[in-house]
Amino acid sequence: MQGAMAFQKGLGCVHSLSHSLGGINPKLHHGTLNAIFLPAVISFNAAADSVRQEKKMERLAHAMGLAEAQEISLAIEQMTLRLGLPTRLSQLAVTSDIFERIVIGALADHSHETNPREASPEDYTKMLETVL
Repeated sequence: MQGAMAFQKGLGCVHSLSHSLGGINPKLHHGTLNAIFLPAVISFNAAADSVRQEKKMERLAHAMGLAEAQEISLAIEQMTLRLGLPTRLSQLAVTSDIFERIVIGALADHSHETNPREASPEDYTKMLETVL
């Protein structure tokens, strides 16, 4: 039980979006969806890091060998490309006509509450548009 609880801590918007879209189309791989959503969610969450003054993004950038935290999202997207994974939902035949369903599911998902920054329906839609 402790392992399961630890696993669920802090999954946030990345997983709430992946859970939601994966529920709509179970043929889509959860890990691939996480890779697609991660850069957009990191960019969204960056504001929470500066407000909380936790400097997690700065520490992450340093660990990745990057000069600035603003480089993280692009670096992750480039790594995803090097791995041969898609970086856009359109590459998986996902279209914007299901965004509303994805957002509704993401807001209802248990991971939504663990995101470091509150995400509104509009925020989720913007994240989806970013990775379309």
